Amino acid sequence: MAIYKHCPKCGKIISINEKYCSSCKEVVDNNNKKKYSNYNKKRYSDLEERKYVKFYSSSEWIKIRDYIKIRDCGLCIPCFYSLCTSGNVIYKDEDTCASEYSHHIEELKECWNKRIDDMNLISVCSCHHDTIHREYNKGIKEKEQMQKALREILDWYLKNFCF
Repeated sequence: MAIYKHCPKCGKIISINEKYCSSCKEVVDNNNKKKYSNYNKKRYSDLEERKYVKFYSSSEWIKIRDYIKIRDCGLCIPCFYSLCTSGNVIYKDEDTCASEYSHHIEELKECWNKRIDDMNLISVCSCHHDTIHREYNKGIKEKEQMQKALREILDWYLKNFCF
């Protein structure tokens, strides 16, 4: 028996597996394309931003990002640390322990020369990535504390699980 829900935009009945009905999906997709296009134009107009955008699409980045995913076994290292040290995963999402990002502990804009340093990169899930950036945006003290915590977690992981 199929399970249905309502489209959040228009209220039509749709499959539980769909996010929007076909007509609303088309509108949402077009709006997202416009937003993304404007976002990219803005990023490419700023010379400093352009450098970062180009780096993230470079083969240099793709190689190190893929290496970090392999090194970290596709896991979110903060989730794995939490699970191993306390028996709990901080975020209860079923996909949480899967790595979605290779995160620069020291950001590109503050330390360009560490952009491909594997000791400056850690695999994180989207929940941890959002949390990290919220802390970074609070202030210098919070950012430094978060960076210190990430370095300690990465050191723990490398010491205990990488040979």
